[in-house]
Amino acid sequence: GVIFLALGVTFLVVAMRIREVEIPYTNCEPVPSNVPFIRNFQTCSEYLANISALSNIERCDFEDCHCRVNFTVPEELRSPWYMYYGLGNYFRNHRRYVNSWDVKQLRGNRGSFLNPSDDCNPIRNVENTNGTRMPVVPCGLIANSLFNGN
Repeated sequence: GVIFLALGVTFLVVAMRIREVEIPYTNCEPVPSNVPFIRNFQTCSEYLANISALSNIERCDFEDCHCRVNFTVPEELRSPWYMYYGLGNYFRNHRRYVNSWDVKQLRGNRGSFLNPSDDCNPIRNVENTNGTRMPVVPCGLIANSLFNGN
């Protein structure tokens, strides 16, 4: 019991030293852009909400909205320190997300490139400019939701 008490006190002391600074950037202002469409919006989130109404062809030139967030840390932090970001409403452990992929595509089966598995839904096919439905390769939510912070 004494060992666990010592471990508990150690963990408590270490946890008390952790400092967290949260800097939301959902409503950050876009970096000045030469694209007139971006200049119509006050924030990148407002821009992204409006771009979804455009067709895929119109959207090609406008998808990137870069913003810069300047901040100061309110107190001096001792090293080591780590920076991370969090996402809201992004459920990568949700059943629909986890099951949305095609194992045959990942194994290189060319037949599955033309006819992806129904497991790939909702990202299985996409409509091109002339209205024809084309398969997505690789299909599925997993393959098409890589988030890298850019």
